[in-house]
Amino acid sequence: MKYILLIILFSFMGSNSTLSQTQKNKNVDVSWVTNFKEKLWGFDFINKNEVIVTRKKGKISIVNLLTKETREVKVTFPNFYVGGQGGLLDVLFHKDSYYFSYSYQNKKGRTTALMKSDLLGNDKVFYIANAYERTRHHFGSRFVVVGDTLYTTIGDRGRRHKAQSLNYDNGKVLSFDLKTLNKKAIFTLGHRNPQGIAYHPKWKTLISGEFGPQGGDEINLLKKNNNYGWPIITYGEEYGGGRIGKKKQAGLEQPLKYWNPSLSFSGITFYLSDKIKAWENNLFLACLGSTQLYRVVLNSDFKVIEEESLLSHLDERIRNVRQGPDGYLYIITDSGKLGKVYKKK
Repeated sequence: MKYILLIILFSFMGSNSTLSQTQKNKNVDVSWVTNFKEKLWGFDFINKNEVIVTRKKGKISIVNLLTKETREVKVTFPNFYVGGQGGLLDVLFHKDSYYFSYSYQNKKGRTTALMKSDLLGNDKVFYIANAYERTRHHFGSRFVVVGDTLYTTIGDRGRRHKAQSLNYDNGKVLSFDLKTLNKKAIFTLGHRNPQGIAYHPKWKTLISGEFGPQGGDEINLLKKNNNYGWPIITYGEEYGGGRIGKKKQAGLEQPLKYWNPSLSFSGITFYLSDKIKAWENNLFLACLGSTQLYRVVLNSDFKVIEEESLLSHLDERIRNVRQGPDGYLYIITDSGKLGKVYKKK
């Protein structure tokens, strides 16, 4: 009995919240649309019936939600690299154009590249991140559009100190002018591996989600030129134990929320529909290692006031979550599945 109580105690130590958490909600489930039986990474809605999906090894598929038929489309990614955490990464559809991120390799090493395509052969790599390393992890990267600006996230590539240097793109959120695709700025710095970014249009709020090391996964309220501290401050530690940095330091931003132990989440999204009224304006995290869809409720001061674990009964590594045009959430998994999230009546 004492052993069980210790486990419960330690599972909540280190968190910046003492909120109760629902471990399972069996009233929420998924209706699977298709299964590619290989690792998926990103997806977006082309229209109310079609979804474009990126498959890590380099293939792109379009799924019809009504017929459940899939078709592959051809895009050539120059200097494409797949290995470790690298491969074909995110996709975003915006105003008849498709934006892709992928792992790029040349003599300098490996980094993250950004491409614009119309899926008709007109493809353009418009940016190659200055984050060349020989490592195979922490590429980032997610897209979000706000007005005429495209934001993307770049991981630290395993070179922690570069997340603090404006001479490199490692550990940064970058902004681009959508009209010219010119890089506008390093928007924020001091990130470890941000694989989630989401915008709430009513609150005019941009939030990132990123992996900590051992512990210390966090969500951050992004504001231009802010420094989010990695690796100077973190609530995580070295794998196997050992301090990395401080928890706080003047001039470095604190997370809105951190989790210790880690949730291990990737894509994030705000739910902006009233189809499931209780979820409206909530933030959802697609979790890998903890195999769940995690619901976070924020108040007007951006404080986390409620948390809920969903879909853990599926035992699926959930890679990304998005809201569809029909007002429901959709998820993709590392096992290759695309599905619609619903509440049982």
